[in-house]
Amino acid sequence: MKVFLILLIAIAAITQGKHVKRSYRDHEKISALPSYDGPIPEEDPQYDEEMYHDGLSCKDKYSNCPTTLRQYCESTVHTFVKTDWCRKTCGDCSPDQAPAYVTAEPKISSSEMESIKATCLAAHNTKRRLHKNTPSMTYDMELAKRAQTYAEYLLEFNQWKHDAFRTYNGYESGVGENLYWSSSASRTSTNAVVSWYNEINNYNFATGKSNGGVIGHFTQLVWDSSTKLGCGVAKGTGGTYVVSRYLPAGNTQGQYTQHAHGLSAKKDQHDQPAVKEKVL
Repeated sequence: MKVFLILLIAIAAITQGKHVKRSYRDHEKISALPSYDGPIPEEDPQYDEEMYHDGLSCKDKYSNCPTTLRQYCESTVHTFVKTDWCRKTCGDCSPDQAPAYVTAEPKISSSEMESIKATCLAAHNTKRRLHKNTPSMTYDMELAKRAQTYAEYLLEFNQWKHDAFRTYNGYESGVGENLYWSSSASRTSTNAVVSWYNEINNYNFATGKSNGGVIGHFTQLVWDSSTKLGCGVAKGTGGTYVVSRYLPAGNTQGQYTQHAHGLSAKKDQHDQPAVKEKVL
């Protein structure tokens, strides 16, 4: 018994003061709280669990916080609603101030923006035409401006992460994003699209699931309802960064077989990169 107690104390000492990740399905634990008879939390399909737990954004954990869960914000019994489930709605955190790149103007000229448009749009639609029931994309300059300033930010500050402040016309919305980096400063958005599309080799069209590798960049690229596109490209001594934004966002859980369609022609031949590349 003494050994058991010592072990419990040791474990508590190790975990004290550290943030322990909770299960995303907290509602499964409600049965352990007999006094809680409130609404079941609803998961948000766009929710980024890692971003939430790392404290990078002031966000609600569940999508029904502003509606049915709000009434429990001031509960002295169910404090977890305020401190964990609904931090933004309950005012337990301050919304992050948007960084400068969200409203900045691109550093490149309008002619360079047009060149990126021509290259990136053609590369995307070339791949999309290989698939059944997948319409061509149209280019949106608002998406492109925000993609460009974010690409410039990634290059300038040597960052590699998705943008937590993706907006459209000044409002938060479901904007999809693919990122690409190459060690070569001579790469283009075409190289990025080829790299993303190569994930087709990991995708099972019958099940809408992965065969073992990454698929999300490919599925977003060919997602049939993502019809607006905007791209940004930034180059320098840190290599080439390509950011593509999609509206509406794709990759909705449970809908892959309905929106990422099979090939309508012979499978495309994929390029093999000769330099270091990565995608996110």
